[in-house]
Amino acid sequence: MAILIECPRCHTKNSLKRGTCKCGLTLKKRAGKIYWIEYYDHEGKRCREKIGPSKEAAEARLAEVKKLKAEKRFIPKKFEGTLTLAEFWEKHYMPYCRRHNSASWARRKEEVWRLYLRSFFGQSRMRDITPAKIEAYKRMRLDSGAKGPTINRELAMLKNAYSLAEKWGFVEGNPVKKVKFFEENQDRWYFMTKEEARRFLEQCPPETRPIFEFLLATGLRLSNVLGLKWEQIDLKRRVLRIEASSTKGKRELILPLSTWAMNILKSLPRHIKSPYVFCRPDGRPYKDLHDGFKAALKRAALPTTIRIHDLRHTFASWAIQAGVDIKTLKDLLGHTTLEMVLRYAHLDLSTKIKAVDKVNLGEEEVERDLEVSSLRGR
Repeated sequence: MAILIECPRCHTKNSLKRGTCKCGLTLKKRAGKIYWIEYYDHEGKRCREKIGPSKEAAEARLAEVKKLKAEKRFIPKKFEGTLTLAEFWEKHYMPYCRRHNSASWARRKEEVWRLYLRSFFGQSRMRDITPAKIEAYKRMRLDSGAKGPTINRELAMLKNAYSLAEKWGFVEGNPVKKVKFFEENQDRWYFMTKEEARRFLEQCPPETRPIFEFLLATGLRLSNVLGLKWEQIDLKRRVLRIEASSTKGKRELILPLSTWAMNILKSLPRHIKSPYVFCRPDGRPYKDLHDGFKAALKRAALPTTIRIHDLRHTFASWAIQAGVDIKTLKDLLGHTTLEMVLRYAHLDLSTKIKAVDKVNLGEEEVERDLEVSSLRGR
């Protein structure tokens, strides 16, 4: 019985004692390692089980196998794991979030874990958390006074944690996917008027105003704008390209740039070392703009419930009011189906009502028609 390490380069299974793989790659302190266990089952057959990136999980599973063999019991081939949610969340999930999420979002996840999820799920093994247990959590949070949208955010974090655990080989399956989230009122979207947008931009700091203005001018998601590089922009053809891997719908987005968007880009100085379009003086991309966004809203006397994502909705509302059809708007926003854009249908209807209102008989035309009718009657 032994623990093996899968080489990230050639995928050879090496003994835990080996410091270097046969291909020459050093395994000690190497990121991306996958642990396996090797043993002989009750029939004498050699078995190997893929555990994942956790050495602790491999050790726990091997200890479980040794115990089953000592008791001469059947060894289940399917890996079930003994890792608790607390161990995974604190040792693996949160370190990942701190590396890849904004500082404020990582802090929010830590807060939700500490205040709500840990006390209910923390000591449970990940394999023992079922949809029924998650439904019990929903009831508990409702009884404590939490609202549906708040609980949805908490479940979304749990769902994300399980997705990563499944990807990394800790668990098989995501129980949160089988749980229905609470319905949310979509009317909470906010569409800025052009006067409100001008007021808001005037209150933005000079270094971040171009980012918020570019969001309004393009309708892009914040993550796409913050990660935007100059190599993705063709100023001559006036197009911007976002790779499929970076879009929510996993489809490449080729976005035409308006004169407004072009002027924003042309006004930006290019950092001598950084590839990013929007970056700090040291060349690093921005990661967290929410505090500055809320402060600018407050200075502009606008509701602080407005979200950065509402700038995307504002772009869509302006486009509809300018006469852009729903299908074209779908392509501009990068949505995969028209269903996602039909949320703006009421704006399209109001635009059409204004259009048909222009087709009418004024008072003079009505009087003249009456005179014509009376002459005909004679």
